[in-house]
Amino acid sequence: MRHVLGILLVMVLAAACNPSDPPTPTALPPLSVVELEVIIDPKEAATYLLNPKPFSKGDYPRGRVVSINVLPKEGWKVEKWVGPMFNIDGTAAQVKLESSSTVAVRLTSTSPTPTDTPPPATVTLSPPAIPNHIPTPRPTYTPPRTPTYTPPPTPTPSITAKQRLISIGFNVPRAVPVSEARQEYVASLDIPLEYRERFIEVQNNLNTVLGGYPNYIYIVYDRNGTEQDTQPIFDRLSEVKFSGYQDGYAISELIERARCLASSDSGRKRSPTTNPMSLCIEDLSFIENPWSSDAAVPLEKRYAKMTLHWAHEYFHHYQRAHALDRGVDYQRDRYKPETTVQAPRWWIEGAAVTFQNAWYQANWKSLSFLNDPSARNVSISSVSSSRQYKSVRRSIMGTSSEDTWTGCSPEWHMTTAEETKEYYSDCRANIMATAYLAYKTSYKAVWIDIPQDYYDLGFWGAFEKHVGMTKQEFYYEYNAFLRTGDPEDEPPDGWAPPKGPISAYADFLQIIPESDPVDAKPHY
Repeated sequence: MRHVLGILLVMVLAAACNPSDPPTPTALPPLSVVELEVIIDPKEAATYLLNPKPFSKGDYPRGRVVSINVLPKEGWKVEKWVGPMFNIDGTAAQVKLESSSTVAVRLTSTSPTPTDTPPPATVTLSPPAIPNHIPTPRPTYTPPRTPTYTPPPTPTPSITAKQRLISIGFNVPRAVPVSEARQEYVASLDIPLEYRERFIEVQNNLNTVLGGYPNYIYIVYDRNGTEQDTQPIFDRLSEVKFSGYQDGYAISELIERARCLASSDSGRKRSPTTNPMSLCIEDLSFIENPWSSDAAVPLEKRYAKMTLHWAHEYFHHYQRAHALDRGVDYQRDRYKPETTVQAPRWWIEGAAVTFQNAWYQANWKSLSFLNDPSARNVSISSVSSSRQYKSVRRSIMGTSSEDTWTGCSPEWHMTTAEETKEYYSDCRANIMATAYLAYKTSYKAVWIDIPQDYYDLGFWGAFEKHVGMTKQEFYYEYNAFLRTGDPEDEPPDGWAPPKGPISAYADFLQIIPESDPVDAKPHY
């Protein structure tokens, strides 16, 4: 068997290095397995169901979200849930299995507590009285009452999760300020107001270009602050049922859970009560000097980097908005990823980076806090620059050993492994596929047309509609393109977004949001 595997490995590597044949996509390694234990207390009070069912005795892939439904027996009710649950709703809850976990469900009896029976009263016997004779009256005939028909109550109509999100305009862009777009800035009481003012100015500008989408919250806390000053954040996170809300928060927990872009749902996902939120939770020390500990970094450069960062993260909220209740990628439902849009990671990040840079170049001069001409040259990431284009191609063609920062080598090929977070490589050619996609089509197709259709068609269905090729055909052509021509060639026309206002070539406010409340073929 070892000899057979060795031969197969050599054959796979030989095929991957032959540019005349399409590269064989690498298989995804199996997910690691964790265990879920559910304890019913007392155990005779109820049974429970797990959705999805475990592979074996309580085994699930790491990161899986499992729904637990408790079925109390007659005379019992759920009193308390104990463990790392979320979305608790009476007899149901969910748990995300980042590691082996135990969930305990405590039930209480609904039967009345029996009381002590009083002793029998003493009975005194008396002689019976002699009754007087009373004639029995003749019964009066009463005709039967004609029954009346009572119609059954009309059931309360229910809506789907999709209908719920459409009803609140979740995927509808509006060129309105933060105050009207149902977007929020929440901060600890010790955060200077200047940070709020800059965020609001940037977000208002983004809303006029990308559109104002609701349920977006930007949160700033100070890891060195006090619990009292941080209470407004704790309160808001509890209201939106962010991870850990059941037992309250402390700053130490906030440090552990903070990320951007996070998510929560104050209702129940994929249900009529769903109310998904995107949360960007960041520490004051980061926004004061992003990605640097050098105190000599000029203030305007710091402001410019945060501006690019805000544009990037808000674009991710835009991507989520048009996925509605399906979710933008496999992480929304790891057990059944096909129920999600299944957008690949290289596009999710690549589209956000190209947008942030195009928007920034077109709008930085209009921001009141950026006045130094050097602000034009600030960058936090790139996909379509000439430098990256040449460096990546040199690395893949093997003509230079000085471009190690790209993470690429001649052995690298674009495969399905670049679609998921777990197996995403360090080679910058993966994210650069977004620029190649725009070169083959347009930035309007990359940013607008595909998201406009991916709720109904899924990402790859929308991709085939607007690109005219399958995923494997695209990967094959891209791999060949990276290895063709002179590595010092400049990028072709259409590789980078055009200069000037984005609306001139990609008008986000004209996107047609999914609006059909009824799905002919439900996705889950």
